[in-house]
Amino acid sequence: MIEKEKILEAWIMVEHLSEGDIRIKDTSPLTPDGLQEQDFHALLRHEMEKKKITSKKNGGIVVYFDIFSFREVVSILREQYRLEPTNEDIQFGNKFSFALYFDKDLNFLPDMTFFTESAYIRYFKEVPNQEAFREFEDELKQSFTQDFDGTAASPKKFNGAFQKELQRYGTGLKNCRMQVLSSVETEGTNLHSFFIGDLEKAKETDTDNLRAYLYGQSGERVNLDSKNSTEIISLLKLFHRAYQQTLIVITHDENIALQADRIISIEDGRISRDETKGR
Repeated sequence: MIEKEKILEAWIMVEHLSEGDIRIKDTSPLTPDGLQEQDFHALLRHEMEKKKITSKKNGGIVVYFDIFSFREVVSILREQYRLEPTNEDIQFGNKFSFALYFDKDLNFLPDMTFFTESAYIRYFKEVPNQEAFREFEDELKQSFTQDFDGTAASPKKFNGAFQKELQRYGTGLKNCRMQVLSSVETEGTNLHSFFIGDLEKAKETDTDNLRAYLYGQSGERVNLDSKNSTEIISLLKLFHRAYQQTLIVITHDENIALQADRIISIEDGRISRDETKGR
């Protein structure tokens, strides 16, 4: 039987590598074609004005830096763990290294800064533990904040800070993309996996439930077919009404989702829709 530690490590690795996917078709190039004398401040403002974002309360723009093929990370991991190539026809997508967000006035939004763990592996040739990565990302966020402090109203300072971030990891403009957002709060949002912290704790936990979850159980199982799903949702609604508590349901079943007062759709790790009934 495979050791629990190895199962959890493999799961954590999958969570790490699921972050940072980017679909090139959803973004615009950050290339010299639309850039005059390295004036990034003017370019980003022009893109937002072109799409009439500056009139929206929560409008803004995100810039994705140093986009690369995930194949690079796979090669690093194969070498590190001495894994032989497979004969499978694997399709490798693209990842971004880090994303910087700005509001419609080009004020930097530090809390939305996102650095992918795939990029960490690519840059440092090692898989980070949770504590080391969080410390690294916090320090990087502080550095970005200092670089862009007070730059929104000064094109010269803004362009200087932008150039600094390009040089930080030797990023070329051809490997960067930008995306105009109607709402920086709901569009293009990137989140680290919620599960990694729990998976780390599970390494130090030994219960019957955890063993049953990882290795399977021999007892009777009930499939969540349409009938059972309906009964479970009805039961949850009953608890919701009785205790007046918010109920969050994660599902792939659209019929179940449509029963909710608010629906948040996630696609490729990002929020793609946020709708509330009656609004």
